[in-house]
Amino acid sequence: MLFSPRPSKQIMEAPPSTLSIKDVFPESIYPLDSRILLVPLNEEESQSWLKLKDIASSHGALFKMSEMDDELREVSIELDHPFVPVLSDFAISAYNELCRMYVKKDEEDNVYEAEVINVKYSPNSYGYLFSITIEAMEEDVAGVYEATVLCNSDDGKRTLIKFILSPRAPSGKKFKGMSDLIRDKLVYQLVKEQRKDIKGQLMEAKKRSKRSSKLNRLKNDYKVVKGAFRVFKKYAYRLKPISWKIKKSNPAYWWAPNKLTGLQARDADHSCGGYDYQNPLTVFSCYT
Repeated sequence: MLFSPRPSKQIMEAPPSTLSIKDVFPESIYPLDSRILLVPLNEEESQSWLKLKDIASSHGALFKMSEMDDELREVSIELDHPFVPVLSDFAISAYNELCRMYVKKDEEDNVYEAEVINVKYSPNSYGYLFSITIEAMEEDVAGVYEATVLCNSDDGKRTLIKFILSPRAPSGKKFKGMSDLIRDKLVYQLVKEQRKDIKGQLMEAKKRSKRSSKLNRLKNDYKVVKGAFRVFKKYAYRLKPISWKIKKSNPAYWWAPNKLTGLQARDADHSCGGYDYQNPLTVFSCYT
């Protein structure tokens, strides 16, 4: 038997145990073919969903019962469970679809290079509410995102409830120390350019005068830059993991989304401008 979530202080009506697109369409402005609300699972995804339900119902070893939160009644899920990428891929795809439709017209993969850090679930009368912590890139900035996905208990249909950027710094394996690597890569490129530039100036100065103060200064500068270049080149292989495509867009060309989309402008405290998402439909308001 699954744990029952502790009732919140403010009682809110939960959605019925089954919902169809007809139930949410009158209130939604999303196109019918958008994959944001009540998205069904394919055959392979359904198999992993059934496995998750079996384990959840029996409280198997996959779930760390000692980590259950007394307030939220959440249970952690091991990241190697096959349903984890089903959840995270859906959350990212749905958020990117929202950005493509309402902010950055026709631009794909607003959030990319994602790594899942943590997944928890809590059961409710409708099904399961999954809280997912994701580290990813957006506008060439690494960030931590908190996503919430609601799955129906019977068929696992997925609905995006929340996708917001957290002020926390990334700490996962993929992005740990990434800021240092990016800094080193930029310094390496700068030193490389300086070495080329000073070498060119040095050759020109040698042609003009062998005793000029500029020539002596250039010789000294070249020794320093050449030495730094050798050091950075020796360890340049460490910088190769940063090979993803830099993706930046001009906010001047962004559209201001209608509030009915659920997209809300981030405040200035975040490292990356843009929009967070809170599902705007009344039927899901008890989960936002």
